[in-house]
Amino acid sequence: MTPIPRGVRPGYWLSFVDRIGDVAVNLGVAIVAGTTMQNAVRLAWQLQINPGGEVRGEHIPDLRVLPEALTFRLLTDPGDIAEAQIVLARSLDPPADPDELLEAPF
Repeated sequence: MTPIPRGVRPGYWLSFVDRIGDVAVNLGVAIVAGTTMQNAVRLAWQLQINPGGEVRGEHIPDLRVLPEALTFRLLTDPGDIAEAQIVLARSLDPPADPDELLEAPF
C-alpha cells in the first residue's frame, strides 16, 4: 500500500440501495473517511449512518475538498447529493462532469 501523504484524508463515497424486484431504491449516500472500502463501511455502521441494503463505494483521494456538512452523515436530499457530486467533480485534475461522476451505482 502506498503511504498517505501527511495531511491527506482519504475516504469513500458510499451509495446505498435496496432492491424491490427489479427496481433499485436509493437509500442515500454517506461520505466517510477510510483507507479501504471495508474501513469506510465499518465507520458508517459505527456512526449509525448506514441504512442497510446494498452498498457501492467510490474512493475519494482527499475528503478535505468537501464541506464538513456533506461528510460523516447520511445524505438523502437530492440537492445535498448533487452538491457533493459538483464539489468532487471540480476538485479532480482535470475537472470532471458532475453528471458523469458517481452516477447511479446500480
